[in-house]
Amino acid sequence: MERLGEFLSKNEDTLWSKFLNVLKKRLPETSFETWFSGSKEIALTGDNRLIVQVQGPSFYVEYIEKQFRPLIEEIKTELGFSEYSIIFSPIDEENDREEIKSSVLQKPKKVRRKRLANLKSDYTFSTFVVGKSNQLAYFAAKRVVESPGREYNPLFIYGGVGLGKTHLLQAIGNEVFAKGKNLNVVYTTCEQIMNHLVNYLQKKRGDGFKDTLRNADILLIDDIHFLQGKDMLQEEIFHTFNYLFDREKQIVMTSDRHPGDMHSLQERLVSRFRWGLVVRIDPPDFETRVAILKKKAEQFGLVLSEDTYMFLARVYKKSVRELEGIITKIKMLSSIVEHTLTLDEIKEVVFEEENKGRKIDIDRLAEVVAEEFGISKKLMKSRSRKKEILIPRQLVMYLAKEYLGLTLTKIGDYFGGKDHTTVINAVNKIQKRLSTDINLQKHLNSIKDRLERE
Repeated sequence: MERLGEFLSKNEDTLWSKFLNVLKKRLPETSFETWFSGSKEIALTGDNRLIVQVQGPSFYVEYIEKQFRPLIEEIKTELGFSEYSIIFSPIDEENDREEIKSSVLQKPKKVRRKRLANLKSDYTFSTFVVGKSNQLAYFAAKRVVESPGREYNPLFIYGGVGLGKTHLLQAIGNEVFAKGKNLNVVYTTCEQIMNHLVNYLQKKRGDGFKDTLRNADILLIDDIHFLQGKDMLQEEIFHTFNYLFDREKQIVMTSDRHPGDMHSLQERLVSRFRWGLVVRIDPPDFETRVAILKKKAEQFGLVLSEDTYMFLARVYKKSVRELEGIITKIKMLSSIVEHTLTLDEIKEVVFEEENKGRKIDIDRLAEVVAEEFGISKKLMKSRSRKKEILIPRQLVMYLAKEYLGLTLTKIGDYFGGKDHTTVINAVNKIQKRLSTDINLQKHLNSIKDRLERE
């Protein structure tokens, strides 16, 4: 095969230029500009092979073969060039390759083993709270550090937002560095890969990012579900995956869903993502939520009561992120008022957090309770001591304290200036009745369901 840049003819009217003239008429302008603009004939061999260099990396060649090969073969016949085989070559990014390689995937440049990951130092295994909801993912991530590329490859961790997937992903990298392993760790998000890809397309020159990915001993990709519906990105990930996997390099990915539930994803990618171990992280259970709250409070030097941890763990059930968020807010407010917030003060904070954009206040709460028991709100706020009035009134006080987080004083004011002793007695009585009164429990559940829907 002739050296790159050696042309059979010095004339501009090359075989490939004739193809380009027809392609430009057959393709939409954007498609032609993206995939064929700047392409050129670089060699014509004695066995009738026409070598064409496209202005992009290896995935350009793969995409052109997949999308445009039938059209190119059709044009070849029309132009009377059936005897020629057209072979596409990726751009020579280094400008020093003398021959076109038979493989479209080139070996990346050797780089010094170093930390190429932008990791948060506090995302470590020691700061990750382990519970039933995440223990399998935790132990799999630990195992990856011990034997990268051997047992769980790829490791695919999925689950909802804010459950600790990114924490575990970065903990792998931090642990590798902490142990002093001579491994090249690269952490990135799927969106960042896409941004570099777009940047490459716009500038028509490489920035070494692909080589960075393929030089990884451990590649950590966050939010892999970003691949959905992005064909070029899927092509790049597919070949990067194959390159690393074939060399027994470790790949770890996170997603908000199982590989089988990722729509608009090539089946070959779904298959590869399931080659290793697929593990799910669920929302933390009550005990784990309490442990997370305590761990975060300890990091901030906060000393909160056990009742506070229990209260917060009952309110915040969805994710680790919201648990850490409320502790962060408590720390900030404690610094402002120059004392650690009391449980009552924290309940007020929670009430504000939970009811932003909602119209639930004590008046609406009283209205819902009155409707549940079939009485008027005005009658419930009266001084009547009848049981059918007294219990709903006490239930409003109980919910205003436990559900809305209001202070005893604010609750008493709503009921005509009752003192805090009256309010706390009402709350205690309802708590006691709920342990034995099944009918009251049903009323309470019905009320909570209505409030949650608002």
